[in-house]
Formats: sequence, C-alpha cells, structure tokens
Amino acid sequence: MDNVLGFRSNTFSQKMGLLCVFIGVICLTSRVTGQSYNVYNALYHFPSGSGMGLYVAVAWPLTDINIDVFGAVFLEAYYSLPFNDTQLQYPPVVSDRSLGRRSVYESLISKFDAKGYPGKACLLRSICEAASYSMQHFNGVLGDLFHILLTPSTSSDSKEDYFLEYWQAEETGTNTQNCESYNACRINLLDLMSFIK
Repeated sequence: MDNVLGFRSNTFSQKMGLLCVFIGVICLTSRVTGQSYNVYNALYHFPSGSGMGLYVAVAWPLTDINIDVFGAVFLEAYYSLPFNDTQLQYPPVVSDRSLGRRSVYESLISKFDAKGYPGKACLLRSICEAASYSMQHFNGVLGDLFHILLTPSTSSDSKEDYFLEYWQAEETGTNTQNCESYNACRINLLDLMSFIK
C-alpha cells in the first residue's frame, strides 16, 4: 500500500527519512530561537531522580520433610545519583579521617537521647556492665565488636579528659562487679541483646 509520497508504509528508507527530518527540525528550531541544548555537567549527567541500587539476598533451605521452607537474609542499598554539579561538594561529607571512639560514643548518646533515655548515663551503665561480665570468650565477631566498643581502655585515645568518666565506669565494673552507682538509666543494654549462663 502506497502513501501520498509514494513510499511503502514500513520501509527502512521512510523511517530514516523521517528521522532526518526530525533532527533537521530540532536543529533549525534551536538556531531560530537561539536556545542551545548543552549538557551542563557532562561528567556526571544523570536524569533527575536517578538512583543506583545494590541488592543481595542469601537463602537457605530449612529442614522439614513435609514442607519447603526457606530462611533468607536480604540487603538493599540505594544511592541517589547526582544530576547537578551543585550537588557535589568538597570536602566530601565523609572525610579521610578514621572513625574515633569519641564520635561513636557521641553518636550512641544522641541515639539514646532521641529514644527518651538519658544518653550518657545509659552508655556509662553499659560500659560498667560490660566490664563486670567477661565478654572476651566464645562470643564471635559481634561479641568482640561490643567488647571493643564498650571497653574504653582498648583505645589509644582513652586517656583524654573526655574519656575519664567512661574509663572510671570500666574500672568500677572490672573491680567491683557492681554497677548500682549507674542507676540513672533504667534499661540494661546487655540484657536486651544477651543472656548470661
């Protein structure tokens, strides 16, 4: 079936001709109106609202003869991509300095405060209780991390004046195994995540 111009309706030459006409109209329009279509940030050019995600899932079968049941762990990380040069900043939000014990303790205190608990008192009580119970053996990686976190004497910067109260809480727990002096916090952090046999 032929159309008015004499081309077949679905030929390659017709499609290429329409594409050339379309590109020509765009170029002519930009010259007539004086507008330019430049990419403002050629290095990081993503459409507004773009993102990049990483998804990791691990599943394992649970043993049962009658039914198929799987346990699974799923991790999702989503990062927004910059669509504008003004979103990039220097120095970056995360600097090259290492994460210190002081910033970790201040972060924990602010999290306790945000939940309505006295932050510093709860951290002092947690340090005292962690020192009064041995968490060094048979606790795995998570237990080792909590032991390092709640033992200020394991850090080289723990002799600063800022850490004096935390160091005294650790000494109290190690020497007396009695943390009654830190009763301003009504929760026991270690009871929430562990038990002692």
